[in-house]
Amino acid sequence: MYETCQRFLRGRALGRLRAASALVDAVTEIPETVSDPGVALVKLKWWRDAVNEAVDTGQHQHPVIQALIETGLLGNWDRQAWEQGIVALGMRCDSGPFSSQSELMDWCRLSSGMIESAFVGGAEPQQVAGMANALLLWLEAWVVQGGSPGWLPLDLLARHGEVRATGKERHSLPDAQVDITRNLAATALERWRTLGPVEASADHDSITAAFALRDHVVQGRLAMLAKSPDTVAKRGGAPTFGETWSTWRAARRLAAKLAP
Repeated sequence: MYETCQRFLRGRALGRLRAASALVDAVTEIPETVSDPGVALVKLKWWRDAVNEAVDTGQHQHPVIQALIETGLLGNWDRQAWEQGIVALGMRCDSGPFSSQSELMDWCRLSSGMIESAFVGGAEPQQVAGMANALLLWLEAWVVQGGSPGWLPLDLLARHGEVRATGKERHSLPDAQVDITRNLAATALERWRTLGPVEASADHDSITAAFALRDHVVQGRLAMLAKSPDTVAKRGGAPTFGETWSTWRAARRLAAKLAP
């Protein structure tokens, strides 16, 4: 979760965003960190069944799931969206690289996006917001850390050429990396803006209000990647003054909108 969100969210809204982020992170990292596809699928099935059990019984011993229960996040839970997200993650456990940027974004929407939407009744705009957040995390890690991650779409690699690894002493990113990053960030923003945001409920403490502020940060960071990946690489993903100021204003606007 982004530092600027934590600065301007308070109370139950912050707790709910932390709990939601913890679940999304716990399941989405499995295909990327567990090398054995069989073990990865077993882990995903455990999470699927454990959350379903918590929805049915209101109890569970795992701390991440306990946080979901205690913050009330399972009250509007969309089980179908949750299970579709787990299925999408499972398909990634034993698959090759993405053939196109469209396939990459569709998968991000069907996995991270679908799981995020489970918190808000399966709302389609939150699916796209979740897609954008997942892609942002990958893109920022790539421009800051470098390397050749396995999620890079083959069509963009063919169009822009091989991205050669460079050391920490580099003064700028390789041209191919800049082009691919700009392309993906701009396309994600375009997809997102066609649907618009999820409307925050009239409750300051709701998860939709928390997502609204988080999504403001995501949009700003994607816009920066679409404009200047080198700038992001140089600051290492740390929040800028402009991001902090903009998020503070967004938090004030949100508070005024939700005021009784």
